[in-house]
Amino acid sequence: MLTLARKLKKDDAGKAGRSSATSDSAHRVSIRDRLLTKEVADLEANLPSTCKASFPDENKLHHFQLSVSPDEGYYQSGKFQFEVDVPEAYNMVPPKVRCLTRIWHPNITENGEICLSLLREHSIDGTGWAPTRTLKDVVWGLNSLFTDLLNFDDPLNIDAAEHHLRDKRRLTPGRPQTFSFMQQMMAVQLLDDADEQNLTHICRISEEMIAAKEIDDGVTVTEKALVT
Repeated sequence: MLTLARKLKKDDAGKAGRSSATSDSAHRVSIRDRLLTKEVADLEANLPSTCKASFPDENKLHHFQLSVSPDEGYYQSGKFQFEVDVPEAYNMVPPKVRCLTRIWHPNITENGEICLSLLREHSIDGTGWAPTRTLKDVVWGLNSLFTDLLNFDDPLNIDAAEHHLRDKRRLTPGRPQTFSFMQQMMAVQLLDDADEQNLTHICRISEEMIAAKEIDDGVTVTEKALVT
């Protein structure tokens, strides 16, 4: 971040010696980077205790990864990675966010698509993106997807929401077995979706996910998969 700030100052100092004719795209990038320099500093000072942001390149604040480790709710003890890309037209348009961790979640698809109102560019109810929003809002929103904003009534992943309704007894917020069980259900889904060519690979992933643990009724996910 400091490197980018110095770069911006250097660019400002050199404006007098350059032509004033610049492209609109270059102008937008400059505005975005100036906004991000301030917003990232604010984000780092107000990051939720369950989140960690990492920037692969300190000169590219428009691309970073966010790690969320919920300390309560259904996903307590899990760790979930998100990729955030801030487009050139920011802050007139929202950042693009994708979940890198395959997760069984009513508001996140298995491909990483996310249903979060503030990430919507156009929203008729006033809850979508607005130029007054910042990266801090985005991070707090993603963090809340595992607690306050977890929505089973208007799901993006319908199967995950329906599964919650079927298995409420096992899915209890804060219960130690809950996240493990949800991992196992993802493993079962992977097995159900697999064809013969990918079955071996999927089984390996499933074994890694469940770590040979049993669900509370004593039936392992492998046994459950065999009878479904």
